[in-house]
Amino acid sequence: MNTRIMTALIVLFALLLSTRVIHAQTYGGTATTTINVLHPLNGTIIDQRTFSNTVLVFIDNPVPGESNPKNLVVAPSINEVGLEGQLSLSSAIRFDGFLAQYWTLQITGSTITGTLVEDHREEALAANLLNSLDLNLLPAGLRFVTSLAVAEGTALSGTLTNGQISLTVQGNTVDTFHPFTTTISAFRQ
Repeated sequence: MNTRIMTALIVLFALLLSTRVIHAQTYGGTATTTINVLHPLNGTIIDQRTFSNTVLVFIDNPVPGESNPKNLVVAPSINEVGLEGQLSLSSAIRFDGFLAQYWTLQITGSTITGTLVEDHREEALAANLLNSLDLNLLPAGLRFVTSLAVAEGTALSGTLTNGQISLTVQGNTVDTFHPFTTTISAFRQ
């Protein structure tokens, strides 16, 4: 299946698991992501790319059973699903009675921090994804953008107000070859 279609389905799946997104505080803005692609044998940077994509950020009450003070979803705008550099995040989803909580979030005043503590790949419910060119799998000259699960231990920090959200997300993918930093600036819709 085409990677863009697969990513679109995963993101839409995560968003549509709850109709609560309709009632969420919605922010629209830009995510700027820098990805370092590492050599699989020696860990040196073989490529560095920076991307700017349009994102939507949804803040809502926690899904039933979620221990976070709020539920957080970062998703690509519908016309940019599957583009290289796109980061998709979800603090928790509920699927067929199963709670998949990914992040531990703290909100103190207007400050938000968090850590990705469970990627849920074992249940085939990875919802925190980074689209990146996978140079490690292809002969020179070929381009293949793939969705990679974001690794546990990835951190986020920023500020959240009624009118704006600013986040920095820093981490790696589960293959350990794509460390990244994403900054998100979005305004209430």
